[in-house]
Amino acid sequence: MAGKKYLSGAHAAGPTRDAVAKRAGVSSATVSRALNDPGSVSDATRKRVLGAAKALGYTLDKRASALRRGGSGTLVFASRAAAEGETFDRYYSWFYADIIHAVQQAVEPSAYSLSLFTFRSPRDVASLARRLPEGILLRNEQEPAVMRAFAALGVPTVVCRQGAGRSAMESAVIDEREGGRLAAEALLAAGCRRPLHITGGLGQNFVCRDRYQGFCGGLAPLEPLLIDGRLGIQGGLASGAKAAQLVKEGRVDGIFVVNDLTAVGVVQALLAAGVRIPEDVRLIGYDRLPFIDVLPIRLATLDIGFGRLYGEATRALLARMAGGAAVRITLAPVLVGGGSLGTRVT
Repeated sequence: MAGKKYLSGAHAAGPTRDAVAKRAGVSSATVSRALNDPGSVSDATRKRVLGAAKALGYTLDKRASALRRGGSGTLVFASRAAAEGETFDRYYSWFYADIIHAVQQAVEPSAYSLSLFTFRSPRDVASLARRLPEGILLRNEQEPAVMRAFAALGVPTVVCRQGAGRSAMESAVIDEREGGRLAAEALLAAGCRRPLHITGGLGQNFVCRDRYQGFCGGLAPLEPLLIDGRLGIQGGLASGAKAAQLVKEGRVDGIFVVNDLTAVGVVQALLAAGVRIPEDVRLIGYDRLPFIDVLPIRLATLDIGFGRLYGEATRALLARMAGGAAVRITLAPVLVGGGSLGTRVT
């Protein structure tokens, strides 16, 4: 019926959309857009509407909204299952909580419910057709066969990923080259003129390659020395021992480590060799992993901002599901200063 209000547990005395509109100082139609198509209103308006709805206890009946649209009422967050024995997932799963929290926050006030989906193969992806969602947010996927399987479902899909050019699928991307450039900028600002980059698997890992290329571009015309060893704490210990010798020889005064996990080993190796940070060498990592706070010196790093990326991607996808523009988002990491650069920590 036209004009019927769909409320969760609604009754005559319950809060109405008009009441939310009055409290937020907007029209009833604007309330509807803010809840069903958040990309169609400004951030300020959306926050005002959400605040008013929360204060009044107003919630959409998502099941009724789905029936009215003739859809499933779900937005799927899809991610590949971790490979058995994958040690890096043990550390980088810290980000998963931030990602899920950001996605939930974006979906909660909308007319959709969030569903989690884990896959191992294109065949798993094809099984989604039996309970077809209205939109899909795909976590950091690159495999062509998997991408084709998602595209074949024929629903709005956005892949969130790191660097490495453009995707045929709509995407939200962390600009890893810009992150490398910011690392170079930070070392130069700290007075470094003899830079070193510590990385691992440069020929195979496109994220490492993007960060290195951005670093080189940000340093030009300076050219950094390179240690291409192994990623991880043990790899950092080995690369850090080599770096300590270069520092003692006066060949290096600033180091950019490709990620914080490797930087943990580098810091340990430098300190064990008697190299002082930042007095003898300045140091910056990347990713802002939470456990770097236990290092004996506060590590400057680049905050990769996954929560920010996935939150923006989800809101853009919701707008896309309502007929909005194709999603193309690019975000840069954010520099977080620290004692390892000789900068004051606030």
